[in-house]
Formats: sequence, structure tokens, C-alpha cells
Amino acid sequence: MVWSEAMNHAKSHFLETLCVSTRYQHRDRIYFNPERTMKSVHVTIVAVVFTALISGCAPSAKDKLVGKWQGTVEVDNTKLQQKLGSAGSNPFKKALAAKMIEMVKQGTMEFDLKADDSFSSSLSMGLLSQDTHGTWKVVQDNGNQITLELTDHKNKIQQSTLTFADDGSFEIVPEGEAGEVAIFRCRRVTSE
Repeated sequence: MVWSEAMNHAKSHFLETLCVSTRYQHRDRIYFNPERTMKSVHVTIVAVVFTALISGCAPSAKDKLVGKWQGTVEVDNTKLQQKLGSAGSNPFKKALAAKMIEMVKQGTMEFDLKADDSFSSSLSMGLLSQDTHGTWKVVQDNGNQITLELTDHKNKIQQSTLTFADDGSFEIVPEGEAGEVAIFRCRRVTSE
């Protein structure tokens, strides 16, 4: 019986010091509601564990991007035909536009985003190709949309917004008129 009384005293002392908000006062006496106190403790513990799990499991934007990626160009044929129709009746201009579109459709892009904030990339469209390297950083992270800033070896800065899909791939809408008819769709090749 003495052990039970000691445990009850320890329990009530613990509850008094832990949850002041669950007490109430009537005249000169202070009363504690053990059920409310235990609910408060339980809710607090669940919230702390949940927060720790969420923050510990979600990869950072940088972690999401580090690795080798391969991309292709996808063209919206309806919008493309509208653009070609606006080229007018000049057959040379239409033929040149059609040839350039074919080159764009065959275009590929490979890039390697490294954990040390450096990158290398290769872009090819038909007979044209361009290799570059430099540094990268995440400018903004909005969950499935990440704004990336690339500074190439010539100190040219370019920002792109990457929109991630559920399968881990992402797409980039090019700036200017190209963005009206095409997007880059990129898939991870390897993680670093």
C-alpha cells in the first residue's frame, strides 16, 4: 500500500510540474484534471514525433536534384502548326522553320548536378551541340516546383523553374517563343 501511495504522489507531482495549463482553481485550492493532463502529454508527444518524422524524411531540394539527368524535347504539335501558319506564305521561311522544328524534336540534353554545387551539361539538336560547365544553386523551393540558377563558365546566369512529377521526373518550360510550343522533360539517370 505504501508503494502505491508513493507512485500516486510521484504521478501527481509530475503532472503538476508538466502541465500547468490543465489545472484550475476553486477558492483557495488548486485542482488538477489528470485526464486532461494525459491527453495534453499524449498530443504533445505525437506532434513532436510526427514533426521529427516529416522533417527527417523529406529530402532537400538540393538532394532531390543531385545526380545525372537526361532530357528530351516534347513539342505540342497543335501550337506548332499555329506558329508555322503565322510564318506567312513564304515557302523558304516555312521550310526553314519546319527543318528547325525537326532538329528541336530530335534534341537531347544531359546534365550532371554535383553535390559540390558544380555542374556539366551537354545539349544537342541535330548537327548542333553545346557543352558547358559551371555552378548551380537552388534559388526557391516550393515543393514540386524548384527554381534553379546556373552560372556557366562564362559567368552567364540562367534561371529555370523545374516542375516535378510524381515519378521523380521534371519538366522545364523554355523562355520566349520556344516555351509556347515545347518543353524539356528530364529523367534521372543516376544519383551521385
